[in-house]
Amino acid sequence: MTPNFVIIGAAKSASSFLQKCLNRHQDVYISPGEVPFFESPDYEQSQISHLTSLFNGRKERVLGIKRPKYIGRPEVPARIRQHLPQAKLIAVLRHPMKRAVAHYYHNVRFGLLPALPLSKGMRLLLEDDSFRASYPAGAEVLECGMYGKYISMYKKLFPQNQLLVMRHDDLVADPLRITNTALVFLGLSELVELESRGERPQQVVYSMLRINILRLANPFLFRYDQTKSRLSRRPSSPLGTAVIRFVGKIDHVLRKLPLREARVPDKTIRKQLADYYRTDTQILSGLTGGSFEDWLGWDA
Repeated sequence: MTPNFVIIGAAKSASSFLQKCLNRHQDVYISPGEVPFFESPDYEQSQISHLTSLFNGRKERVLGIKRPKYIGRPEVPARIRQHLPQAKLIAVLRHPMKRAVAHYYHNVRFGLLPALPLSKGMRLLLEDDSFRASYPAGAEVLECGMYGKYISMYKKLFPQNQLLVMRHDDLVADPLRITNTALVFLGLSELVELESRGERPQQVVYSMLRINILRLANPFLFRYDQTKSRLSRRPSSPLGTAVIRFVGKIDHVLRKLPLREARVPDKTIRKQLADYYRTDTQILSGLTGGSFEDWLGWDA
């Protein structure tokens, strides 16, 4: 059994929230978490049976996987086309500049980038080739927002009726409507209501104080590859469990304080980001009938 559909992205654009919403439907099953099967090195080291085994025994009509970085990896579209030519593809896209900021803080929190203030770290990503080479996960902060580039790749390989592009802000503002849009796209009935289980889009930590505290737990939570571009969970240990709990208690206190959050970089970086994404956003708008023209400025 192979997936009927793939949520392809984008990173930090509420794709996990959409995954949870779609799973409310009785005829939908999405494999838990993320499935990086089509990325290198997973692809070279795996067989298609590793993918199909995720659905052993499932009875749902529609089966899916999610990996938001399938927008941002040039090798992926052709691989999906080779193995899943009939699959429907769903993309949830967020304002590229704001998405890059969220992705930056995410990577800093989880130790994939050094703990630098937003404007300094983003400037290095934009300007310094050696910095990007030293932190391969940093390059994806910018690359995963090149929606026009990657949607173009998918549109060349898949017919229009197999690709659905939606907006992050619409999903956050009206989850039921956008979930039903995706369900109809998948050939399923709409939900009458979206039963709440206290879920919402994952919250990014924008406070550098909180991030620096949370980073203390990373050595006990994760293993990193040699390039420090990928991480995997460590087995639990008594010391690790104690440190993680202690860090969690401190963060619980900090969350209640009015801490400074740098969600918007300085004017120079905002202009650089706008210049970086302008042409790509125009390409995206051309592919989608002009529906993303409002993303050419920061205030959109």
